[in-house]
Amino acid sequence: MSEVIKYSLIRDKNFFSFLFDNQSKIKSLDFNVIGEMIYNSVKNKAEIVSRDETEKSIRAILNFGHTFGHSIEKTWNYKTYSHGEAVAIGMSLACEYSNRIGILKQTDLIRIKELFKIFNLKTQIKTKKFTFIFKNLFFDKKVTDKKLVFILIEGIGKAILSKEIDEQDLKSFLKQSFTK
Repeated sequence: MSEVIKYSLIRDKNFFSFLFDNQSKIKSLDFNVIGEMIYNSVKNKAEIVSRDETEKSIRAILNFGHTFGHSIEKTWNYKTYSHGEAVAIGMSLACEYSNRIGILKQTDLIRIKELFKIFNLKTQIKTKKFTFIFKNLFFDKKVTDKKLVFILIEGIGKAILSKEIDEQDLKSFLKQSFTK
């Protein structure tokens, strides 16, 4: 479900509303609604991939949540959290960080967190390993010239590639996020 929600967050505000409006039918596995949900997910991914087959520009937004998620997986040696759980936590962190740096409105963040909760997605963990999580961010394939690159969101349905990351602020953010 985290991958489905990802498409709504990075590209399709209407799809986000669809997920919100059809939560009961999705949970009860209504055939038509599940079919439409899958169709929208595949359509969004196909449109992105067809515009950037070699992952040089827009296709990078498909990695939303994955920078944090892969770091979490690596920190726990790929044993404690499934890929889906790590990506859900990563998406939550990316949304919170987007809000922290002032590009995502608080009202949108609240709605996003509510959707995560509706679908029982793991969105946070308590740990003292935030230093390891920070260090493991630098293994991400989007790191350029030893600089972190994140996919963040400016609003529901609008992802951006952010290369202007203040590493000290990010460390502080991770410490706060993992110890609350």
